[in-house]
Amino acid sequence: MTNDAGGHEEDSVSASSAEEHPSDSRPAASASVRNSAGVFITRLVVLVVTVVSGLLTARYLGAHRRGVFAVFGLAGTLLLPLSQFGIGNAVVYYTSSRRYAVSAVFVTSLFLAVFHGVLAAAVLLILNGAGLLGDLTASMKVWHQVCILILLPIQAALLILTRLLMGDSQFGLSNRVNLGQSFVRAVLLLVLVAGLSFGLDGAVASVAVATAGTCFVLLADMWRRYRPDRTLDFGFARKAYSYGIRSWFGMLATRANLRLDEFLMAVFATQASLGQYSVVLRLSELLWVFPDSVAVVLFNRLSVAPESERSDLLCRVHRSVLFVTVAASAAAAAGAWLFLEPLLGADYAGSRVLVLLLLPGVICQAGFKVLNKFFGASGQPTINSVISTLTAAVGLLLYVSLIPLWDARGAAVACSLTYLLSLCLGVGFFRFRTGTPVSRLFRIRRADIQQVGENLRRVLSGVVRKPSRNSRRDVRSEGR
Repeated sequence: MTNDAGGHEEDSVSASSAEEHPSDSRPAASASVRNSAGVFITRLVVLVVTVVSGLLTARYLGAHRRGVFAVFGLAGTLLLPLSQFGIGNAVVYYTSSRRYAVSAVFVTSLFLAVFHGVLAAAVLLILNGAGLLGDLTASMKVWHQVCILILLPIQAALLILTRLLMGDSQFGLSNRVNLGQSFVRAVLLLVLVAGLSFGLDGAVASVAVATAGTCFVLLADMWRRYRPDRTLDFGFARKAYSYGIRSWFGMLATRANLRLDEFLMAVFATQASLGQYSVVLRLSELLWVFPDSVAVVLFNRLSVAPESERSDLLCRVHRSVLFVTVAASAAAAAGAWLFLEPLLGADYAGSRVLVLLLLPGVICQAGFKVLNKFFGASGQPTINSVISTLTAAVGLLLYVSLIPLWDARGAAVACSLTYLLSLCLGVGFFRFRTGTPVSRLFRIRRADIQQVGENLRRVLSGVVRKPSRNSRRDVRSEGR
């Protein structure tokens, strides 16, 4: 199959895989709404738990130790994408498009993920031993650093397991995994940090236990559920690297856009400033709960939709996501201005202004989260790579220029400008590839608002029903 990213797709899936995945019709719109609603409700609950535990943790740790805790989290968010070569994206693409069954690629995907996780831990160990990490690990205890090294392969395994679930449209199980991990982490944070006053040690232990426990429980459940082939499929591995590397550069740049600000804050600013900025950034990013929920389901829908219908579907979803995100951002701005600093304490004075500076970028990135699913599902991950690489380069210049001048406020301004550039480039490529007028992406219509309201009413009134017994049986048979 010829794709627009350059070159050709490799030959189609083998006969055995084709037999396991008979031709499917396009998912019904109601099924997409149901799946999106399930993901949204899950993320909404996770949002509440995260906000409560995050605010209490930030208050008990203080800005300085919260900054050290942020550095602890950067290891996984920066190093794992660097070492994975886009394998996770490839797994979602090949399983959601029914080119491969999950059972056929389960062991291969898991092996590749753990291998790259070990590679990331080795790189981190070498850099730290050579003194190239500077002050980033200076405030950490030795056992904190050991936890990072051990957790990297575990986080890589957990990441690929959730990608397999997404590719198989197992959103219900994925929702339960997210809820379980969030609740366990939140409870441990409240007990160890707020209750027993273990401070930073308690925070690190909470993340380690929640991550490792979730990974091993999910691995056992999926092994029983899918009964995977216990052999390595080198043909799939080659295809996964072929697709993954094309999206890898973009994923690196995207991850850099998401976390480069914190990394450079750790270099150029105090850990107290990093702690303040990190808390406000996490709270602002919670507004992505709706765009992320929709994007998870949208990728699978777009990957099997006829090409003639993709742009129309994308435009409708993009307008709805922008409407909800803008409305939520307005409410968040008012809430932050009234309540944020009193809740966090004196260490976080000035955090309200940071929220206002970050919100425009949050809105822009919500739109790009929808647009980049279109390119990936259409077999054009190179476009995402180009966009993300360009914005990462510009973002680096902005962060390096503005953080030394304005500290956390400079990082917030640079962050919003970077996300604005991402959206502009995404819209430009979408217009060039499809010929769709730009106004169709942004001109919110009364029908869009009514559709959002109708879907919300269905969710709140309980009309969104669980999948039928037959559909669940079909999904289980597909997985096997």
